[in-house]
Amino acid sequence: QGEKVLKMCLLSQVCILCGVTGTVTLKGSLFLNEANGRCLVRALHALQQIHELDPHAVYWKYIQSRAEALNLPVMTPAHMVQARL
Repeated sequence: QGEKVLKMCLLSQVCILCGVTGTVTLKGSLFLNEANGRCLVRALHALQQIHELDPHAVYWKYIQSRAEALNLPVMTPAHMVQARL
């Protein structure tokens, strides 16, 4: 049952993101554009591993994927700290 709750929570968060700035236009989501959508997909991909990895590992794996997408180095802990900013 915990997995169902997690999935519903994630779905509701995605729906909220789709509606941010929704009063500005009815022609799609202004906030959930391609760049933000890619970040969201990375986050969801990282969260899919929540059963295999501890939460800290999932978080840092997500930060690493964002850094790699931005062509930032990820070789040292200092690089990872910079990447999360």
